[in-house]
Amino acid sequence: MYQNDFATVTRPMSLVAISGPGTVTMLATTPPTNEKGIILNASDLTVDGLIFQGAATSPGQGDNGAGIRDQSTGATLLRVENS
Repeated sequence: MYQNDFATVTRPMSLVAISGPGTVTMLATTPPTNEKGIILNASDLTVDGLIFQGAATSPGQGDNGAGIRDQSTGATLLRVENS
């Protein structure tokens, strides 16, 4: 489990639960530091087998937290499998 571990992806990468789908949890118990989501994506990203829980922002920030917030521009790919 990763608790309050918020990330910004700025280069192509894959995040894969090597123990199998549902074995890695990304848990937010506080609002994301980027005020958007547990993972803020700005590049090619593949996510496989992760569970996202608890993403929330304040009402002033739209009260709309995300597991993954894709903010890439241009031709990028976001692939989410078994998550």
